Amino acid sequence: MLLQLSERHKEDVAFLLQLTPEILGEFCHIAVDFLQHGANRKVFSSAAKKLRVEPGVVERAVNGLAFLLSEGARLNLSDMDFSDSLLTLTFSEESKKTLTSFHMEHRATTRAILAERQPDLPHYTDLEWKLEVQLASRCLRQQAQPRFVLKLGTDGTAPQSFLLQADVANLRHLGTELEDALKELRKAHARRIMRNIK
Repeated sequence: MLLQLSERHKEDVAFLLQLTPEILGEFCHIAVDFLQHGANRKVFSSAAKKLRVEPGVVERAVNGLAFLLSEGARLNLSDMDFSDSLLTLTFSEESKKTLTSFHMEHRATTRAILAERQPDLPHYTDLEWKLEVQLASRCLRQQAQPRFVLKLGTDGTAPQSFLLQADVANLRHLGTELEDALKELRKAHARRIMRNIK
């Protein structure tokens, strides 16, 4: 699998094409630090002064390089796949070797950074339900009003349970929407997106 880079990302890393492999290695360290701690304007300004460019150019280059390294780590690319992904960026052979070796050395660290930044969303664990039917009231006799009481259990940072109440029409609509979502998930476009997310 190869990285899919947009034109904007190619423009962001275009500045890196003119750097020596040693300076590119320093930019790789700055990019990993950027992923871990966020933007450090002082580092960008210092690098811009040394290279005699605007700080915005350095910041865009670090952003592009951080994207390149994080996507390579997220997709768990091998050294060959990562090196092949760099072909579209026209790096020199030495620069490609520098980037590929940095990717392989720091892939586990980058994956750990990405994992800790991932939100911990609640997910489904249990569903209990019961059917209640109101057969009559003081005003109306011989009426049947069925409704479902659902207890939805989720697990995330802490286990939670939610009580929901739904009539038959809304529950049927919910079932139809979930079936449509499952059908959409089976389509080729959704499978391609899921493969890239993992």
